[in-house]
Amino acid sequence: MGLSAWQGVGRKAGHRLTRWLERAGVVNRGGRGSHRNFEHPVGPRVTLSGQEGDDAKPYQEREVDAAITESEGGEGEES
Repeated sequence: MGLSAWQGVGRKAGHRLTRWLERAGVVNRGGRGSHRNFEHPVGPRVTLSGQEGDDAKPYQEREVDAAITESEGGEGEES
């Protein structure tokens, strides 16, 4: 479900990144101030800064895409 479908669509609001992380099984561990920490049971961690309605920065989109890709690839590896 990578974020490659986003290309050329413009900046994404932070709440969309949050929703995609949660759909991928990444858990919101809370945060402090405007930071939100997400962790997947298999391993990837992502910290998003900014308010929910703020436009996401390009590096945040890349981090979310990498975390989703890693979580999708890592789920079936547990024995």
